Amino acid sequence: MEFDADLAAAYNHTSFAPGDFEQFWCYESAPPLGRIAPDFPLWHLDRDEQTTLHAELALRPLTIVEFGSISCPLSRLACDPLEEIADNYSDEDVGALFIYTHEAHPAENAPVHRNWEDKLAAARWLRQLTNPVRPILVDALDGACHRAFGALPNMVWMFSERAEPVYKSEWAEPANVEYALRYQLAFKHDLGEHEAILLGSSEMVTGPRFDIREHDCIMEESGEKALGDFRNAFGQWPDRVLWPSRMVKPHG
Repeated sequence: MEFDADLAAAYNHTSFAPGDFEQFWCYESAPPLGRIAPDFPLWHLDRDEQTTLHAELALRPLTIVEFGSISCPLSRLACDPLEEIADNYSDEDVGALFIYTHEAHPAENAPVHRNWEDKLAAARWLRQLTNPVRPILVDALDGACHRAFGALPNMVWMFSERAEPVYKSEWAEPANVEYALRYQLAFKHDLGEHEAILLGSSEMVTGPRFDIREHDCIMEESGEKALGDFRNAFGQWPDRVLWPSRMVKPHG
């Protein structure tokens, strides 16, 4: 997998510190809904071969794509319910993919990816730990695909077979993903003789709700450094309601 060495060094940050990761968070300028998204090479972990995002999306009318890593607590907490959704809707020709990014919280047990083998090893560890139904696709070492779609630690996107985004979310919230999926499946069914659809999009403030004890426990599995870095960045869960993409502290 080709990559930009300088970008890879910056993208694979050694600590969860605002000065390191905030430069890549660009969800608000990510590809818009309803327009064909850019394509990227990815490594199919199960088939052990290179593929592309568009090639995988073309296999199903709808495909749910989650971005994440083993050191991201939200990825781990969303894993079981998103796997259940993938399994439950597979008979309706819905696809589901997991794109492995960089370590959101690099630490002693989930170290920063210094090279391609490090990244493959981390993705294999996640596969071993979760035994997923969803194929794991590994992004390039410089995170080209992840960065293009916003670079947040645990985004979820839903695409048509033409690679048009029809749903996107900053954070993985399984209930919202399933709601959006059910809506999309029913959206164009049984269109009446005199009915038409005027396409558009809507947004709302929402996000995953989770037990902070489970979040911190998962983070500690990556190493004590991971939890320490998180608290240095965001404090001790000050109001228990965080909007990280809009709360990043200034450099220094």
